[in-house]
Amino acid sequence: MDNTYQNQIQGFTPQNQTPSNFTPFIIQKMKGTATWMNVIGIILIIFTALIFILAAFILTAGSKSKLIGLSGGVSTAVAIVYIIFAVLFYLIPGILLIAHANKLRSFSLTNNLPDFEDAISKGKTFWTYTGVLALIVTILFFIVIIVSIAAGS
Repeated sequence: MDNTYQNQIQGFTPQNQTPSNFTPFIIQKMKGTATWMNVIGIILIIFTALIFILAAFILTAGSKSKLIGLSGGVSTAVAIVYIIFAVLFYLIPGILLIAHANKLRSFSLTNNLPDFEDAISKGKTFWTYTGVLALIVTILFFIVIIVSIAAGS
């Protein structure tokens, strides 16, 4: 009995799809990994929501400080920076990770190569975004250090 026939009997491969040669163990581990990716993705989205709430409190505090004669511009700027950071560091990676997890879970149910290719593509998107963001943060970190040293001299 060939592998394609076994997969069709087990319900892994829909018609007109190319079956993968992954073992049930590998598919099970991919499904488990997808579960944890979803958990982390949801946590990142929850962090985004919490930071948005924090930004709303900061904006509210800034508007109240205007009533007593203080400038609210600083608090508005801080709130905007928090929101930008939340979107860049939590929301976008969370959405990309959940998309990757969903495609990986889809593959674990169908065991066909097009779903696996989609899962790998989504994973590449997540890791490319994360890598570029890490490089940008690292470069900015060194720029801040150099500027701080130069300003202290």
